[in-house]
Amino acid sequence: RLFPPGVILTRNINKDTKLKGGFVVPVGTSVYIPLFMLQRMEKYFPQPEKCIPERWAYKHMDGSWVERSEHSKDRTGDIPPGHRDAFLAFSAGARSCAGQRFAMSEAILILAGILKDIKFVVKEEYKPIPVRVGIVQQPKGGMPMKLVMRN
Repeated sequence: RLFPPGVILTRNINKDTKLKGGFVVPVGTSVYIPLFMLQRMEKYFPQPEKCIPERWAYKHMDGSWVERSEHSKDRTGDIPPGHRDAFLAFSAGARSCAGQRFAMSEAILILAGILKDIKFVVKEEYKPIPVRVGIVQQPKGGMPMKLVMRN
């Protein structure tokens, strides 16, 4: 969010568009969207210069992580949920970034490369208590593990 590879988006208006306040943007106008600035606006991202993961997800009472939205009723600390419409890491709409799928795949491969050297070990005393969440079940309170480097 803070350091997008593309710092500005351009779009050409294909029909007259009326904005709040009555201003009309005529067809054929080029519009510039300053991503670098937009994603640092206090209005959309309180404390915009800080990396605050809790603006996107919160830890539920059962220990699971839940995605937040601007419509969430939860209050995680003093930070409201991130504004999804202002987060444009890959642009949006029909002309969004063609590399988005590649970037997500690349992130998964990088994570897999890091995790291949780590073993997840469930604590011996752990006894799972399944709870139903929607149509799936998961262990109540999460699954306590320790990470051990592989030899």
